[in-house]
Amino acid sequence: MRAMAFALAFLLITDSQLVGVEIPQQTGGPIHEAFVTEITEPLVSLAIAAKPPEHVLENPPGNEEGLKWIGGYWDYLQKEGEFIWVSGVYRKPPTDCEWVEGSWYKAEDGYVRLKGYWKREGQEPKLVTTPPPDPFNESTPTKSKGESFWVQGFWNWNDEKDSYEWVGGRWERTDTRFMFVPAHYVHRPEGYLFIPASWDHPLAERGVAYANAKVKGKEYTPKTALEPSEILNTLLPRYPDYLYLFYHNFCCDKESWIEEEWAPPWWGWEDWWTFPWRDHWALLWWWVSPGYPQPYWLPKTYARLIEPAPVGLVNEMQKITPPWIVTKNGCIDIYSGRQLLEEMDQDDRILKVNERENFYKEAATLLGPPREFLKPMGPDRTLEDTIRVQQAKPRASLERPKLKPVW
Repeated sequence: MRAMAFALAFLLITDSQLVGVEIPQQTGGPIHEAFVTEITEPLVSLAIAAKPPEHVLENPPGNEEGLKWIGGYWDYLQKEGEFIWVSGVYRKPPTDCEWVEGSWYKAEDGYVRLKGYWKREGQEPKLVTTPPPDPFNESTPTKSKGESFWVQGFWNWNDEKDSYEWVGGRWERTDTRFMFVPAHYVHRPEGYLFIPASWDHPLAERGVAYANAKVKGKEYTPKTALEPSEILNTLLPRYPDYLYLFYHNFCCDKESWIEEEWAPPWWGWEDWWTFPWRDHWALLWWWVSPGYPQPYWLPKTYARLIEPAPVGLVNEMQKITPPWIVTKNGCIDIYSGRQLLEEMDQDDRILKVNERENFYKEAATLLGPPREFLKPMGPDRTLEDTIRVQQAKPRASLERPKLKPVW
């Protein structure tokens, strides 16, 4: 079962090729960002007090002809409170693109990691100093015939108007040969870099990614290659951060996901894939966290259609740290979160990890009075059942309150 493979994929394999150190198996660990791009809202980055370890001399394992080696980097595991070395990868770059490495920098509030990104060869991404607003909750138009997927809209900065403009979403024809990576922003100390939408290779054709390790020495050689299925299983608990990846994989290989007991049941409702990042996290965390408030836009009629999450998944999800918008009393909107940081006398783009609990307490005031708590009450229905029912009798799109754009 994929669920069992998911649990196994959470293990970081012992690597016998570490120089002078023996590494025990560890849980957790990200996938190299050059191999799979994480797309989250960039308005707030996390700062940690600890200084990252010195860079490791990483030896590429063997030689993969026709692929580019991209070295690893240190990342920080919030749940464990420690650093981990994200192993380098052999990569087939997206067409006409080159990789820009991420880095750590010392901010006033601690150390912050800046994400790496793919850019067009010879072109520098636009830097915008004004933070992008919360994304719109778009009403999805009728889908065109044939296999297609929804490209989410985004905020684009107009230099002439000195303001943001919303670029609406659209349907695109699915092509199993390529994966669409949406336009997004990445945080930099001086502002936000706009990364245009692009086409990338399917996961199985990108190259070779390797298991991570807690490196203690100064030199390291990755050894254990990861299968595409292991990468998907590892990222599944954070699927909203890789929504485009799972959407593509689901559209191209529904049969495999039908057999996956841990796949969210709403994946069978096509229009729900169009929800923005924040709404997916709100829905996912409610589903896997008994007693957690439901998204403010979720009515009881829909809660009755969503079956409870499997116990195994509930247990595994408690091992991860959700993004900062997921507070203990519900999900807050991004703009309000930035305002709250200003009121706490912090940089409105940086949240200290050790201030997260105080942030949660203050955030409770933004979520309004207590409301009736709903829980998943749906029938024992498989993802295959959900897809079949949707095809036989398509649901009306769930209309959610529109967020007022603020910039």
